[in-house]
Amino acid sequence: MARPIKVLEASDVVRAELRRRVKAPTSTQRDRFRAEIILLRLDGLKEADVAARLATSAPTVSTWSSRFEKAGLAGLQDKAGRGRKPSIPAAKLERVVTEVTQPPKNRTRWSVRSMGRHAGISPSSVQRVWSKNQLKPHVTKTFKLSTDPQFEEKFWDVVGLYLNPPVNALVLCCDEKKPMPGAGAHAIRAAAGTETAMHHDARLYAPRHRYVIRGTGGTHRQTHHPHGSLSYAR
Repeated sequence: MARPIKVLEASDVVRAELRRRVKAPTSTQRDRFRAEIILLRLDGLKEADVAARLATSAPTVSTWSSRFEKAGLAGLQDKAGRGRKPSIPAAKLERVVTEVTQPPKNRTRWSVRSMGRHAGISPSSVQRVWSKNQLKPHVTKTFKLSTDPQFEEKFWDVVGLYLNPPVNALVLCCDEKKPMPGAGAHAIRAAAGTETAMHHDARLYAPRHRYVIRGTGGTHRQTHHPHGSLSYAR
């Protein structure tokens, strides 16, 4: 006597979700394959027939059918702890990330090779970790605080133009000259012992010429500019 076919049952909502997984272009091959197994089993096909149609084994069909019967859609997900385990211990990864701003003695920064030796992993692994966390110890950034006594006034004036610009206005802004690196930049860098962020002694020029030209009627408003420059805007 033949064994009776064990028929799976599911609600219309679950069936709709399974069909969505089969047709959705964003579904992974794994999720689509498992959904196809369950849909065919819900239609009353035997495990052997489903296996033949999907070119898989009967034990595979039996496994996913049993998990769906016990846990529903949640049973079609991978169990926790499965998959490839990380090849690099978490402690070493943490060291590569947290100690990137703490270079060794007599060094201004880490390199992928020196950090690899320090953390006990390969240089290529260090590069991948730094790239993933957007860490760039080789990049140097400079900063300069302006000594212009009117810097704050000019700063908020420019911010105000962006936050509340006049209607039909054209804003022109230019510097008197570009900042030039000072001769003492390398000395300051060497004294500080780091290149992560250094302060150079170049003179910073705040915006000196700024105009607002309203409409086409020739009405102008000028701030912080020498006399005679307004004629250029006209």
